[in-house]
Amino acid sequence: MTHDGSGDDSSRRDAATSEEHDGNATTRRDEGVTTSEDATTALAPEEAFAALGHEARTATLETLADADEPLAFSEVYAGVPLDDSAQFNYHLDRLRGHFVDQTDAGYTLTAAGRRVVEATLSGAITADPSFDRVEIDHDCPYCGATVTVAYRDEKLLSFCPDCGGTYDSIKGEREPPAPGYLGYQPLPPAGVDGRSPAEARAAAHVWNVSDQVAVSRGVCPRCAADIDVWVRVCDAHESESPASASDDGRPVCSACGNRHAAMHTAECPRCTYRQGGVLPVALLADDALLSFLLDHGLNPLSQTGGGHQFDTVLLGYEETVRSHEPVEVALTFELDGETLTLVVDDTPTVTAATRSDTTE
Repeated sequence: MTHDGSGDDSSRRDAATSEEHDGNATTRRDEGVTTSEDATTALAPEEAFAALGHEARTATLETLADADEPLAFSEVYAGVPLDDSAQFNYHLDRLRGHFVDQTDAGYTLTAAGRRVVEATLSGAITADPSFDRVEIDHDCPYCGATVTVAYRDEKLLSFCPDCGGTYDSIKGEREPPAPGYLGYQPLPPAGVDGRSPAEARAAAHVWNVSDQVAVSRGVCPRCAADIDVWVRVCDAHESESPASASDDGRPVCSACGNRHAAMHTAECPRCTYRQGGVLPVALLADDALLSFLLDHGLNPLSQTGGGHQFDTVLLGYEETVRSHEPVEVALTFELDGETLTLVVDDTPTVTAATRSDTTE
């Protein structure tokens, strides 16, 4: 399962907004999202970054994260590299409310404070590991060649040395990738720390399937807000392209840069989450697709073999664009002599599902 290079359709659906009043709190409801507007600890983004802008404050958060119970003032102070308790109290005061909670029992992290520490310890904001392309025991879902992987900028990138791959661009990068680019999987630095490239890819598989299950249920995997997901279909998708055609005859289209005509984009209106790619990964929570996979002994969250068969099914599918306006796309998957055809609209929602035995 991989993400594409760009996902350039930035349109969003308008949300109907209404207000309800409950006591002293005013609650907004935007298509199911409920947010409290009277929260006294709410911070603007610039205020949140400013509140974390000193090593004493990050040390305070890390000290509280290591504790199994609330800490007294003196206990927190002992873990911070400051000699002046009054100066420490000033920095602690900047964290109180949003990142640190003070109760009669002592000081603890709030959920926001814990998220900051998690991001720090995962390496997401402190580390920048990388490795160049290396061959792993994983087969290309299109031609069966041995895949190579590389890691940079928190992306686990996959390549096929023998075929045209899936995409011709990498999100956030101006330079085109090497031929045979199969896509990337987001992975924090902790995901590669102490792991071989093959183990990192297996971890990336589980990490990203978990994300995509949330997306396919309309939930942002980063902030849990409602997420916008839509389908775009290339109007000029090519049937063949000698310069980039793969061994199985399927090209990476020069018009849209993708092997498949129908792609999905997922974008959160609340946070910065934005990803896109082949259409099936936006359907991972669909009952018909899940049943088909599980009936054939294929668990989407299994790390066995790094997701070999999963990738073959979810990337090596047959696609038929039945209509551009309105969008209607048929996706056909095959496993062990049985096929599943899903008809999908632009939301994307499965409007019809048919299973057939191809051995009869």
